[in-house]
Amino acid sequence: MQQSLILLITIQEEELDKLKGLLSAIFSKDTGISIEQNLSKENEELLQITLKLHQTQLKSLLDELTQKGGLDYVPRDRTPSGRMFEHASDCRILLKHLQQTKKVAQLPDIKGIIYYVRVENDLIENLTTSSSVSTDLSSLEHVQAEDQDKNEQLKRVVLTVQRKFITLTLNSNGKADLYFHAYVWLHILLNNYLHANPKSNEQDFDQQIVNTSVEVKRLKGLVESIKKVEANLQKFPFNKEIYDRFVQEFGGRKQIKKLKLIEDIQRSLFVAQISDDKQTLYWIEKILIQLLGYHDMSMRDQAVILLNMLYDGIDWQLTQAFRPVVRVVGQHFKVNVIVNLDLNQKDNTNSQIFIGLSAPSPIESINKTILTWHKIDKRNIVSQKGIETEIMINFGKFWKCGFYDWRLVLVKETGRLQPLEIIGKPQPSFPSIKTGSQGYYDEEDDLGQIAQGRFIVHAKGIRDQIFHEVQVDFQNAEVDTKKGTFVKRGNFSNVESAIEQYKSKGITSLYLMGVLERDNYPQANKMTNEVEHRKPDSNPLAITCRQTANKMLGGDDGFQKVMTQAKKHKVKIIIDCLTRISSGRNHRKYRDLMLHQLDEEGRKKICYGTDGQAINYEDTAMLNYRKVESWNLLIEEVLNFTQTHGINGIHLDNGQAWPQIMETDLEELMRLDVDGEPAYTPEDVMNGEIVLRNENYGYWNTNTMEQYPNPFFIKMCKQIWEKVPDFMIIGECWGGFMFENRQIILSRSGIIPRLFKLPQAISSLFGKKLHKDGRVTNCERDNVLALKKWYESNRLFLPEGSILIQSSTAHQWPYPAYLYGKGTWAAVDILYFMPDIPITFNGEIDGEVYRIGTTQLFQHDQQETNKSGLKRTNSQLMMALQKKDENDDYIPQQTTSPEGKRGLPRVRSGSNLSAVVQEQNSGQDLKLKEDQFKSQIGPQQGFDLTKINSHYEHRRRLRREKMVLRYGELIPLVAKQDSGYGWHNHVLSFARYSLLETAIISTNLNDSDVTFYVDTTALQQLYKKSYHDNTVIMISDCLAPEQAPQYYFLREYLQMKHYQTLKPYHSSIQCLTICQDDNFVIKKALTQSIERTKNKLQNGENIESEQISAIFTEIIEKSPEDIIKFADIVGSLQENFLDKLGLSFNDLFINNHKLKNDPALASRLIALCIRIVEISDGQELPPVKAAKSVVDSNQLGPIIFCAPELGRWSTVGGLGVMVDELAYGLALLGQEVIVISPYYEKNRKGETGYLAKDPAGINYVGNITVTIGGATVLGVHEGVVNGVKVVFLHNRDIFPSAYPDLNPADMVRQLAVFGKGCLEYCCSQSIIPSVCVTNDWYTGLIPGYAKIGAFGDTFKGTTFFHIAHNLEATYEGRIFPAPNQGALESIHQLPRDWLVDPLWGTCIINPSRIAIMLSDQWGTVSPSYKIDLLNTSSLRGILALKEKPFAFPNGIPVEARLKKLDEAAPDHFAAKKIIQKKYFGYADLDDEVCLLSFVGRVTEQKGVHLILDAAETIIQKYNYRINILVGGMANIKEPYSADCAKKMWHLKTKYPNCFWADPNYFFTDGSIVNRGSDYGLMPSIFEPGGIVQHEFFVGSTPVIAYKTGGLKDSVFEFMWDSEQGNGYTFEAHKVNDFIFACDRAIGTFKNKNKYLKLRQNAFNSVMDGEKVSKAWLGEFYRLRNKVYVEKTIIEDALNKMKPWAPEIYKPISSFEEMFGIERKLNFALDDIDQGAEEEKEVLEEEKTSDGQKKKVVSHFEAQTRNEDRFPHVFMMHNNGPRHQRVELCGSMDEWLVRHPMNFDHFTNQWFITLHLKRGKYNYKYVVNDKNWVINEKEPKEKDLAGNVNNVLSL
Repeated sequence: MQQSLILLITIQEEELDKLKGLLSAIFSKDTGISIEQNLSKENEELLQITLKLHQTQLKSLLDELTQKGGLDYVPRDRTPSGRMFEHASDCRILLKHLQQTKKVAQLPDIKGIIYYVRVENDLIENLTTSSSVSTDLSSLEHVQAEDQDKNEQLKRVVLTVQRKFITLTLNSNGKADLYFHAYVWLHILLNNYLHANPKSNEQDFDQQIVNTSVEVKRLKGLVESIKKVEANLQKFPFNKEIYDRFVQEFGGRKQIKKLKLIEDIQRSLFVAQISDDKQTLYWIEKILIQLLGYHDMSMRDQAVILLNMLYDGIDWQLTQAFRPVVRVVGQHFKVNVIVNLDLNQKDNTNSQIFIGLSAPSPIESINKTILTWHKIDKRNIVSQKGIETEIMINFGKFWKCGFYDWRLVLVKETGRLQPLEIIGKPQPSFPSIKTGSQGYYDEEDDLGQIAQGRFIVHAKGIRDQIFHEVQVDFQNAEVDTKKGTFVKRGNFSNVESAIEQYKSKGITSLYLMGVLERDNYPQANKMTNEVEHRKPDSNPLAITCRQTANKMLGGDDGFQKVMTQAKKHKVKIIIDCLTRISSGRNHRKYRDLMLHQLDEEGRKKICYGTDGQAINYEDTAMLNYRKVESWNLLIEEVLNFTQTHGINGIHLDNGQAWPQIMETDLEELMRLDVDGEPAYTPEDVMNGEIVLRNENYGYWNTNTMEQYPNPFFIKMCKQIWEKVPDFMIIGECWGGFMFENRQIILSRSGIIPRLFKLPQAISSLFGKKLHKDGRVTNCERDNVLALKKWYESNRLFLPEGSILIQSSTAHQWPYPAYLYGKGTWAAVDILYFMPDIPITFNGEIDGEVYRIGTTQLFQHDQQETNKSGLKRTNSQLMMALQKKDENDDYIPQQTTSPEGKRGLPRVRSGSNLSAVVQEQNSGQDLKLKEDQFKSQIGPQQGFDLTKINSHYEHRRRLRREKMVLRYGELIPLVAKQDSGYGWHNHVLSFARYSLLETAIISTNLNDSDVTFYVDTTALQQLYKKSYHDNTVIMISDCLAPEQAPQYYFLREYLQMKHYQTLKPYHSSIQCLTICQDDNFVIKKALTQSIERTKNKLQNGENIESEQISAIFTEIIEKSPEDIIKFADIVGSLQENFLDKLGLSFNDLFINNHKLKNDPALASRLIALCIRIVEISDGQELPPVKAAKSVVDSNQLGPIIFCAPELGRWSTVGGLGVMVDELAYGLALLGQEVIVISPYYEKNRKGETGYLAKDPAGINYVGNITVTIGGATVLGVHEGVVNGVKVVFLHNRDIFPSAYPDLNPADMVRQLAVFGKGCLEYCCSQSIIPSVCVTNDWYTGLIPGYAKIGAFGDTFKGTTFFHIAHNLEATYEGRIFPAPNQGALESIHQLPRDWLVDPLWGTCIINPSRIAIMLSDQWGTVSPSYKIDLLNTSSLRGILALKEKPFAFPNGIPVEARLKKLDEAAPDHFAAKKIIQKKYFGYADLDDEVCLLSFVGRVTEQKGVHLILDAAETIIQKYNYRINILVGGMANIKEPYSADCAKKMWHLKTKYPNCFWADPNYFFTDGSIVNRGSDYGLMPSIFEPGGIVQHEFFVGSTPVIAYKTGGLKDSVFEFMWDSEQGNGYTFEAHKVNDFIFACDRAIGTFKNKNKYLKLRQNAFNSVMDGEKVSKAWLGEFYRLRNKVYVEKTIIEDALNKMKPWAPEIYKPISSFEEMFGIERKLNFALDDIDQGAEEEKEVLEEEKTSDGQKKKVVSHFEAQTRNEDRFPHVFMMHNNGPRHQRVELCGSMDEWLVRHPMNFDHFTNQWFITLHLKRGKYNYKYVVNDKNWVINEKEPKEKDLAGNVNNVLSL
């Protein structure tokens, strides 16, 4: 049956111009209409019709939009004139105006053009109008017109619409809008075409119009889509009958094609959603919830996806889950994404981009989700580069709570909607169990992500809340502290009275636990008719009705008064919400929804609710959440209670496990009765009527949980927010084994997770381990890094912007005061200063320590809590609960689930009031115990728990006042020690960052004062993105607001080291606020900057970060050639600043550590100064004065090396080589270098007169005389070698040979003569060295003679530097005089203590001692060896006295050494051939044989015995295919060397082709061995630096070395996988370890590709001598307070410099010009998106009597601020057996407090640090709780009573 309705539409001529623009913006391209064109009559008629249909009367419509906050339109991009409202296809607007047109029976007499619309009505019985749609179709009733009017009307019919499409569109909540809109436009065009061409038909229209117009073709394609959907309504029904069939299939015993059934459900769901067919949706939802608990995981996976689709109302998550972002109402709503789209590609030029938005309606009274489509215009295309197109849409701000889902689509010319894809791989959204934490992606994972997303929007001001949990029963309760029972219970009336006080303390939200009706067993007293409660202590979570307030506490009326009072004071109220109910006396409505199990006897029993720690096992019962009725009932009860009382939120008990769906007991449900018929129906199976006890199942045991949100939570949030848009839904999330990362799922599902890990993390910082069951045990104390790692891991994978609530404690845990003691104040700071929303608990804010019912539970010596027995043992998971995890808590074994990663829904919240009596110790008075605890932590020192409430209140106020503490991003920072080395591992530092304000927070977790500075490097990177360096900032102390703020420039502040000292457990908050640029703040910043610079210069402190220093540093960094600007600035600084202070520009230079420590920058500065001085030609100008001060002050004088051995003349070990090459390297760098060494009577070859034969021309020049008990004449021989002046001192008696074996007296005489001789030579030549470098013990007396004044003040200005090449005990140069010789003072004439350590007992002369003591600094030849010396040397005490000792590895002159190697052999193979032929008797090269070589002295230090002991094993192991060469002489006089020599001869004789050594031969083929060996061997027992490894490396030869000293710094294990490393190492100096290293090396040798890479690595590892020389020279410059510069950089800078002349110098007149103040931000202030905080009104309770805001002060900080205290360590030695316990007691606490002392095992002492005021104190020590003793080693005196006490005067 078909009927028509004729409607009238009109348009007035004067409206036409106003409407043209709108059409052009919406559909200009599709219609070909341009505003500028003159319209034909046909097109003008078309324009009038389409505009009238789309939006009649524009002005009135815009007025309506403004008044109603947007109607059905979504606010979009801002324009200069305000907001623009735009929606590409909102059919409600179209249809609303359709129905508002006048129904006519005759033509009215009106001006304008009249047209008609015909609505054809196809009666379709199964289509009903959705009651949720606001548009009423009743006006579209059928109208019968007279015949004559009909004919006229039909002539004017321009649009025919089928009513079924109207109904479908209205029911679809926007999902069909795009299609229906196309339908209307296409039919307008069709009717217009047919009117213009009366003889044509629709096929003609398709051929002539559709096929020739891309735009119309697109409309046609969209129209076909809506027709298909309408057809599918009949094709894919899903009703009760179909549901029953599916239940039979899924719940039956036959094998079925499950995926086919799922596909059918999916198709039915799609069409039912579009038509909003509620009956169909109900049956689909019912079957999907049943499938969520199905025994096949693949079906559960599909159920998760389809349930999300069902609740989303759209199918966008069907193939890919959203990656949600969390926001709050009022924050900016922007979509910004880079998509894979080339707009210039042929296929895309005729397409259009739309963004679909499924979001809550912006109409204030309508919260239902609607789908709207928005066309992407050119202004939305931010950028395009190839296939990368960036699109940004600004929808204004989020308008209400809900899920805002969006998707970008390309509407192709065929009308097909193609989702766009993003560019790049998104971040992982969940930690993968399969791949581990390091590999988040499989090969194909996350590729081709659809351009879609979801914003989860929470209530406005949620981040501003301060939560506090109150258990109603305990509010104002009176308790018998001995018996642990209630005397008087709290109730709703008590809570009502307390709300005002809570608000006055800064609490804005109360979580009231125990509000709902519980199983209190009410019964009327027959005598009094009053209601009595037989179970007043019933579990507060054993709820009998979830929508009724507890009658025992005051019932609905009492709770309503609570809500009235809460609303009055603007306090939000949150109550419990539970999935389980009381197992006894529960409401009848739950009867059919109970979950059941079988007991061990096979009887059907209630499935009890929990095995949790805090409630009785059988108190609660589970409902069956395989039934949709259970889901609906829970949400209905929440809404009913909310609508009745107006609560603001719910707290999901154990929310991390909702909905708890247990595994079906298939064995029972598939059981056959005796008659062979099934015992249960298929629906019983699908409903899981019998389950296995406590197996986690459902959503939590699916693969899809890692990507998709929890559908139960989506349903709950959507339905609740639809009724109450600002409702808070908080879910408990305990985490733990099998519950890891549940906070991620809660957050992505719309729930605000409440976490409980913070107390455990903080406890670890105090050396305590807080177990899940509440026990506390001692553990190793963590550092603050553990807390930072916890925070980062806690937020890993969370949706961006996630909101979390952090708990201070929990029901089964102790109060913070018990956990942290004195650290409680610091713990409170951490809770309130970190980003997450804090929630406190019951009495903690009043400083309570012990909780009623938990006294025993929280003792350190407590026994393990007994667990209830389990009712059924066939559950593997429950049996596994008897085991323990690392926290001694109960952990299940691996479950039967396929991946073994899901777990038991254990409920941990709640508390059992009946346990109050059970947990009390008999006769124990809890109040007394609490008072004792509070008195012991030191209230006199400020740690007064009775006043801690002021600290809580102050922190709440501070968080509320400082937006950055609520919204600021957390940036981890590091508190560094004041010495500049290392970080404070118990000072927590972090920043809360925002664009306008940043808080830098530090908390001292030590029990003593700490001085530190905060490294702000991480902040610098953030600020650079938005601000210029010269932005002015204000620094204020948030905890001391009375202090005047300081002003800085941004770069200046962030680069400075701001030292601060924090008292124990105190915090600091420095607020950095961006200032608007104005003259006042700039002047302030400049004035204070100059004052700071002046003070630092006068104190010699680093000024690199000061603004004055930064201006010329910036020139040197960025434009070193701009000498004009440099001269103007430094000249202005000189005359306006430096001259007035009596300072030079060089003072700025040497105190600028950035320049001082960077040779490149320093060299550029020197170049600028040199050029200015050169050009000035003696003119006195400010820039010349400044430059001259730098040039004149940075000259370094002669450097003198004093060494016992040197180069080719007398080298015995590495010392001679190192000094020779370092001196040469320094000379190459332009330094004047002199080396003084003995000229031995015989050299190492036994030759005399060897200097005369030397080709360098070293000649005798005269004599000098030194006096050592008499005159000793030394001959002086001089020469210049490689630019180094070498000086040799000769006396045949004093210097017979290198390191001769002399008696003690002669040895001391030799050292003394050489020491004085070096200094005497300098005097004779009038050389005053800048630096005198002594080397090893032989030169140790030199600084002694200089410092004692043996040469007057000649060397007063010389810096003495001692290099410890080897400081092992046998290399210290120890001399052992006879007892009658004393310390041989008569010879050396130096103070005894300089050479002899009085603590050693035995008189041992140690020349290394005096060298280190009297030198200005010492250094050594490798960083590792420096550390070894400081830790293990016998001289470590005096070594540590020097600050910043220097160390740098040895090196070699690579270029010279390569030349030498090339002379020996051209390449590796040639050299190896020479070695094999010469030493192993080979006829030719055999590269298949590995050659291992050692070159060096045969001494114990070199570890040669390892080679010899391993040689035979290696030779035989490799079947005699190995060459081992040991090149070095052995001193037969030494036992070790002699033993090695015997082994060498033995091996050489036995294996002549495998082993070679000659202990009598001075080995001269070192260069050939360095290049020809396959591996160098360095098994040294110790090797301070080592040069030999570099000699091998330069020959590309890898090394096998023992990990010691400098070898640790230079030889690294070669790794095959990464191909990193240059050799092989072994860590134990044992033969087997050495052989194992050789095996690895030989294995690599056999793989030629790997071995070639190893040789390349070896060559690349060479330490070039030039680098070594520069490092040592830089240290010498530093010691002389000069700045090392490089000649090559200076020359390069001079060549590039611009011309300059003195006459062009122009002083800078203003500081603003000098500093280059920038007054521009890199962002718009309107872009700052902190979120929408609630307005912060000053409440009456927050005001003082005069109306001012009440000042809240932390008593803790106020007391410590006003009372200066000083630390003092009390110590008592433990004589005899160790005491069990020692305490300190004294007058500092009026003898009332005993302070437990700590025991130091190393010193065997008891100690404690107390912070005391200045004064006199008497004290004693209490041993083992009974013996009062004094420390005899500390001052003591008698008191008036005659008692002897220790006494302290401070």
